[in-house]
Amino acid sequence: MSIVHLPKLLQPALKALEKDLLARARTARVEAGLKRAWEDEQKAGQAGLGFDPWRRERVTQLAVAWILSVVFVRTLEDRGYIDPRVAGASLDALRAAEDRETLFTQVAPALGPREYLLAVFRELSKLPGARDVFDTKHNPVWVLSPSSEGAKALLDFFRKRDASGAPALVFTGDDTRFLGVFTRTSQRRSVSATRCSRRRSSSRSSSWTRRSTRLSRSSGSRT
Repeated sequence: MSIVHLPKLLQPALKALEKDLLARARTARVEAGLKRAWEDEQKAGQAGLGFDPWRRERVTQLAVAWILSVVFVRTLEDRGYIDPRVAGASLDALRAAEDRETLFTQVAPALGPREYLLAVFRELSKLPGARDVFDTKHNPVWVLSPSSEGAKALLDFFRKRDASGAPALVFTGDDTRFLGVFTRTSQRRSVSATRCSRRRSSSRSSSWTRRSTRLSRSSGSRT
């Protein structure tokens, strides 16, 4: 499986994650919080959509953020900058990542794949070079997380194996253009917005993607 085709390969995963997040966004507690955010944007003249299409657009942005965040973790671990948390670039690295998650759930049996991924993001947000990508101020994943089943499906996708049992996807190359391609393709799938709303959404997503792409190209100490 080549990362050249990753934007297309990720679309089913994105669609499934959007469905999962939308279900969570329709629960009473989450919906109330989203409505407050929508009302704040309405008052500031920053939202040109009704609540339902605005929520769908926000869910798409959040799904993209979750997938890209895992891509960035894979990029760091595949290039040897951090120990494997998701999969890594070899069979041994994949086993180490799975063992790490198993240990996490043994220590905290009430937690699952969702909490494991959030713990990975939180840990990486403490690294100087990754802070602007993974911390709560910059990364949208902290706004809403998928169900435990949705998080497991995301992990399973990035842990797919080839015929030899090694990870089918390996993020060791220097070409990170697929990140922008995936983001643009995903944005086109969002609910149609007013020009003002679309410009604001695109600018916000592009800014975060640029920071993440710079991280993917940089080097760092192994942790």
